[in-house]
Amino acid sequence: MWRGKWKLLSAPPKRPWELYDMSADRTELDDQAGKNPEIVTAMSAAYEAWQQRCKADDNRSASESLGDKAKPPKGSRSAKGPKQSPPKPPEAE
Repeated sequence: MWRGKWKLLSAPPKRPWELYDMSADRTELDDQAGKNPEIVTAMSAAYEAWQQRCKADDNRSASESLGDKAKPPKGSRSAKGPKQSPPKPPEAE
């Protein structure tokens, strides 16, 4: 998730948040999460709110998260259905 110059990320399952100042560290080598806990808190709260709105789950496949909604309609020629882009997280203010 991006907000201004900051990039917040974490790898599932439930690894700690990492925070990078992309204006100064494009290679993501200097994790700033420990130095900026207030930014991590604000950005992770925004991410979790987006995740709840989208009903996204870091630990399940799409079919497990969506149940029957992920199944193709009967008679569909494509098991996967049309490609759709995932919802985007909220942008910085």
